[in-house]
Amino acid sequence: NYSCDDANECNDGTHMCDVKRACQNTRGSYYCDNCTSGYINNGNFSCYDFDECSYSHNCSPLRACTNTIGSYRCDDCPFGYTNSGDYNCSDINECQQNTSRCDTLRTCYNTIGGYGCSDCPLGYMNSDPFDCNDVDECSLKIDNCSPLRKCNNSIGWYSCSDCPK
Repeated sequence: NYSCDDANECNDGTHMCDVKRACQNTRGSYYCDNCTSGYINNGNFSCYDFDECSYSHNCSPLRACTNTIGSYRCDDCPFGYTNSGDYNCSDINECQQNTSRCDTLRTCYNTIGGYGCSDCPLGYMNSDPFDCNDVDECSLKIDNCSPLRKCNNSIGWYSCSDCPK
């Protein structure tokens, strides 16, 4: 017999292809296919991790991208948002979900990524972004009682005593 048999390096394990590159036998030799998704060819045989976060990824601008070996993941959305699928964020409506801290005298209004509370009604003042405190119109001397009538503060308002007899 004057012919030679081809040694199949892919089958006999003598090839040098990275596990992320398939070995393809050729007559008298072999070659390594391109690296699997998430990796880049490094020479003829090996692969290295492709950092999708530095080049191209689908994470929302609100979600940080974290590179992983062979892939990437999108971190959780910030406060005021909820994860929407693997890549996006959706606004949480704290008012509809009754999770706002607005005083019962104040109306909650949704904003993108948060919420706000309306001003307190007449007779109250905003004590912080969420709560109301009674205004003591009598001690602040902002009542409309005549000098002969005594001012009586009440929660949310005031009254004037009867005129003297």
